[in-house]
Order: sequence, then structure tokens, then C-alpha cells
Amino acid sequence: MGKVYPGDTVAFESNSEPFSQYTLADGTTLKAKMILVDAVRLETHDEQGNPVYQFQFQQILGIVAPDSLKRKAQ
Repeated sequence: MGKVYPGDTVAFESNSEPFSQYTLADGTTLKAKMILVDAVRLETHDEQGNPVYQFQFQQILGIVAPDSLKRKAQ
């Protein structure tokens, strides 16, 4: 939108941070989750009158490959 609005940091607590798990066609399991790092309520509202927030997330990824795809330790 090209506009900059001041805002206030909003405290939060985690209720749940489960991993999403995906199995790839080659048998690899991908585990992924997003963790909320920061939440800021901006001093503006959307068209429905709701406050607008800016969030910062961190991605956590884990890969579990089947033994047939792993390289032998050197």
C-alpha cells in the first residue's frame, strides 16, 4: 500500500506449535512449522474496521530422508 503506520508491540503466548508433516514421492519426510516471533498492531484499520497487524515469523524445517537416499559417512 506504500504507507507507513506507527504501531505498538503486542505480547503473545504460544498455545500450540505443531509441525506439519509431508511425505515426498521419494520417501523423504518434511516437517515444517512457523513460529511467531513478533506481533505489532498498527495504528490503522482495514475496510471492515478491524485493527491491522504486522507479524514476523521464523520457519523451522526438518528433513528425514530414507536410508536409500543417504550418502555414506566418509
